[in-house]
Amino acid sequence: MNNLLAKIRKGMTVYDQSQTEVGTVERVQFGDEDPLRPGARAATPGRTGDGERAEWLVESLLDVFAPDDLPDTLRQRLLLYGFVRVDAPGLFNADRYIFPNQIQSVEGKRVTLKVSKGELAQNTRVARPQDDWK
Repeated sequence: MNNLLAKIRKGMTVYDQSQTEVGTVERVQFGDEDPLRPGARAATPGRTGDGERAEWLVESLLDVFAPDDLPDTLRQRLLLYGFVRVDAPGLFNADRYIFPNQIQSVEGKRVTLKVSKGELAQNTRVARPQDDWK
């Protein structure tokens, strides 16, 4: 499944199984068997100490999921298996997360899914106009 993730690029259009547009790819994140112990693929050059690695991991997690509000169990699964974050069209639509096993094909600038849009994990916090007024 990671070979499909490797073909996906930011800006590609994502369609569900009924060919309904889900949105555009915002981020591709490869999985890690143990997200608390990143291997060479996820290591940052020049950081060798455990404290520095832990600090880097926290910073990386904030970057990956900010400003999304996801349950911890979902966040852990996404990091373990990898994911594609899709920017949903429209001001009030929530971003969606695609697991690698939900991807049917990647061709050209198009990602086609095996599932419907409603089956995708999503950000539980959607910006609302009143959020900006506070």
